[in-house]
Amino acid sequence: MKTLIVGQRSNLTKYLDKVIQSTFIISSQDILNNNFKRKIPKKFNLIINLFYPSSKLDKDIDYKLFFDLNFFYLNKFFSQINKDNINKIIYTSSSSINSNFLNHKKHKNLYSISKLLAENYIQNINISEKKVIIARVYNMFDENESFSVISKIINANKNKKILKLNNKGEAIRDFIHSGDVAKIYKKLLKSKFSGTVDIGSGNGYRIIDIVKSTNTKFRLNKEKIIEQNISVANLTKIKNLTKNISFYSLESFLKKKKILVSKLNKLNFNFPNDYQTSHNSIIIYGAGYSGKKLCDEFLKKNNNLNLYFVDDEEKKVGKFYKKVPIINFNNFQKIHKLLNITNLIIAIPSLNYDLRKEIISKISNFSKNISILPPKEEIINKTISINDLRNISFRDFFDRNTSKINKKLISYLYNKNILITGGAGSIGSELAYQICNAGSKKVIIYDNNETELFRTSQNITNKNAKYVLGDINDKEYLKKIIKKNKIQHVFHAAAYKHLNILENNFENAIKNNLFGTLNVLNSLNDNVKSFVLISTDKAVKPKSHLGISKRLAEIITQNWKKNRTSIVRFGNVFGSRGSVLEVFFNQIHKNIPLTITNKSVSRYFMSIKEACNLVLQTNSLDNKNGIFILDMGKPIKILEIAKNLLKFLNLENYPIHFTKLNKGEKISESLSLSKTIFKTKHKDIFFVREKNYNIQNIAKLISYLEKNINSISIKKFDQKISNFLKN
Repeated sequence: MKTLIVGQRSNLTKYLDKVIQSTFIISSQDILNNNFKRKIPKKFNLIINLFYPSSKLDKDIDYKLFFDLNFFYLNKFFSQINKDNINKIIYTSSSSINSNFLNHKKHKNLYSISKLLAENYIQNINISEKKVIIARVYNMFDENESFSVISKIINANKNKKILKLNNKGEAIRDFIHSGDVAKIYKKLLKSKFSGTVDIGSGNGYRIIDIVKSTNTKFRLNKEKIIEQNISVANLTKIKNLTKNISFYSLESFLKKKKILVSKLNKLNFNFPNDYQTSHNSIIIYGAGYSGKKLCDEFLKKNNNLNLYFVDDEEKKVGKFYKKVPIINFNNFQKIHKLLNITNLIIAIPSLNYDLRKEIISKISNFSKNISILPPKEEIINKTISINDLRNISFRDFFDRNTSKINKKLISYLYNKNILITGGAGSIGSELAYQICNAGSKKVIIYDNNETELFRTSQNITNKNAKYVLGDINDKEYLKKIIKKNKIQHVFHAAAYKHLNILENNFENAIKNNLFGTLNVLNSLNDNVKSFVLISTDKAVKPKSHLGISKRLAEIITQNWKKNRTSIVRFGNVFGSRGSVLEVFFNQIHKNIPLTITNKSVSRYFMSIKEACNLVLQTNSLDNKNGIFILDMGKPIKILEIAKNLLKFLNLENYPIHFTKLNKGEKISESLSLSKTIFKTKHKDIFFVREKNYNIQNIAKLISYLEKNINSISIKKFDQKISNFLKN
């Protein structure tokens, strides 16, 4: 079958004429003069290479000729032939359409729009869509081509001229030899393929890499040019057609031109046609089960998000998951500057400490916002969620085994009604999230901070969660909420917790942390099966008003007889608001020295997710009227945390100032008064028995404080509490 090629001046036409047998070529003048009708056979293939020359786009454009070549001659041609005689048609379009016309150069913008209009014209002229192929051709190069960046590099190199590069030459482009385009066209004409297709090599080359590999002198254009950052053909649709084509590589072409001085690096990856790499991007490191679950959730929220997978497993690289490309780390390194990364997520919960640290280290320079899925041991069910993500914390830089969840120990939560006081705080909101995932029937998230309650409602989307604005000192309202919602288990996380603030506000420390706990206990009814008090290591031999208020809350909870109560005591958690890491980050952001009270000060640390996991499991254990303590490992020096943080941020020389211990602070904390620690069924949860207090003495102290808390002096208060705790 003969092939009619429209467009005599095109370089591509010359290669098509060599590759395809039985061709005949007509020019725009032939169409204008009606000199082609008699040449057309009864059945033929049609290739249209008719368009305004690209080489003239950067000059003063001849608009009449532009519209004649792109539209007038095209329409005149089709109006004079019998379309039924066409066996197959290939319209040569441009990859610039895939860029959504982002180039701000008006002529190139017009060029892209005109190509899109021509595509639409071809698709709407009453030719069966099974016959039509729209070929979006990427950057062609050949011996006679004189417009592309390749020809400019060759000319600049040979003539010892300086080449101007836009956007630091970081743009990535696909280059294909005109002869290879002709070979693909030949196969397309013989195939059953129809529709729109990319025509390129499928390889990406950074412009700057090509320039440096040829030792071409260059100068960077200071003006920012808005352009498609990455433009690489996606050959998925014609994979079978191209597998036997031996592409003439750009490297071989440059070698033949005798200007290549070093190996030319190419990037092997594919992007969907409509992927806009100029937009903000989210990178998911790990294209496994967890990464794909996160991807699903992101796309469910916004199908237009720019997502990329980075994976080290070569068999995944070059493939797609729901249009999201999977690239390897080497290629990611080369293109990351083009992606406008807003968030980089490590989505591999199975990582051990060494691998996690290695990955964090190698990606830390690519984004300021790095988040991570917690270890698989901390995830209650297999429903991976965006809400599982947490910021990189420095628990990731300490070799600590994560506690595993014993799901039998949280089965009591299933189909039950739960109340969490302080449910919008760091600990409370994490408890709420985990309890929702454990299959609870109803979760009442109770807090007096409306802003934080709203924020929590945006992060926890479980339909079983209910948000109640209320104060733990409003006993009657608490009773109403507990009765109305038939609460069966209460987790009391509400507390004032900032030591330095409470040192100067001891009255409110007592009102909230002690009286508030007493109010919650007094609000419980017979339907409530358990009450868990969240406590702190600062309650052990307390020196601060925070520690004193929490120790008193422990004592009244231990002596509460109406319902089953338990106390869980642990140290600092990574990820809580106001933690030492947050303070350090704020100081770095303000470019002021990190402040540490003492070189020797140390604290216990664990992740907020792990701490809450363990809290939930304590409720299934018998504490024999003791206090649960969590295995937090060894205390970590704050100075060590600061040094790790600065190393992570490549700020090893950043100043650290040592002040002095504030009132109420200790060099180190303990988790127990008692040296005898008992095991439980869970290897990471222990309990201790500490001294009992006379119930009458407790009642007298509570009564005294209720009457005098607003008038008592700090000195008298401290003495009163000291005498009580000693006795």
